Amino acid sequence: MLTIREWLAFRIQTRSQEGRTLLSSRRLFQQFMVYGYTMLEGEMLKWLRNNQSKLRVSKYNNLNQDGDESQTEGSPTRKRVILPSSYVVSRRFMHQLYYDGMDICSKVGFPDLFITFTCNPNWPKIQRALTPINLKAHDRPDIIVKVFKMKFDSLLSDVTKKDMYIIEFQKRGLPHAHVLIFLHPSNKYPEPSDIDKIISDEVPDPVKQPRLYNLVKAHMVHGSCGLANPKCPCMKNGKCRNFYPKKF
Repeated sequence: MLTIREWLAFRIQTRSQEGRTLLSSRRLFQQFMVYGYTMLEGEMLKWLRNNQSKLRVSKYNNLNQDGDESQTEGSPTRKRVILPSSYVVSRRFMHQLYYDGMDICSKVGFPDLFITFTCNPNWPKIQRALTPINLKAHDRPDIIVKVFKMKFDSLLSDVTKKDMYIIEFQKRGLPHAHVLIFLHPSNKYPEPSDIDKIISDEVPDPVKQPRLYNLVKAHMVHGSCGLANPKCPCMKNGKCRNFYPKKF
């Protein structure tokens, strides 16, 4: 039996002997992905609703107490559907992550580094896939998440064996991850001078560190906007909505 997830995974693959009408439809493809996701979630919720006995929801004592909201006077009798911790973003799923995180901190201490890993639509792998078909990064969210997942897994394999992270999506559709790193006691940074060796908020020297300078200029500096670039996305009513340029 073919599931909705398997059918969607098959349908969004690029094949040399098939037409790419759907994959090249830009916003129509985005809408297809949204509908596919809602169908997938709906099917999963339907299974959970029809298989409550297999989930042993009767073991939750607090749901069987007298005076339940569904049994109060003037309220129609309803059937309570329990979402287990295996269902992503359910209340029990979030509680489980919270308790796991607190348990890790109680064992190894507070985290030492907070790393944000952001998807860059100009990554060569993304551009190689999109440039020949004349599409933008937001036209193919499937390619974006595939490349991001590969690079993020590579990052985790380089810096840690046991990790604590969360992946979010910006309004522009680009994923980014927040990672907490726990250093070995022999590698911690107890003094502010030690932290200054690995963290800096200065623009690198363009002569001594040209590559690092270009990276900071391209990804971590706001602008150009204002009169220099009136069409910048941050411009609203002729002014920068973030109030740049600011005083030094």
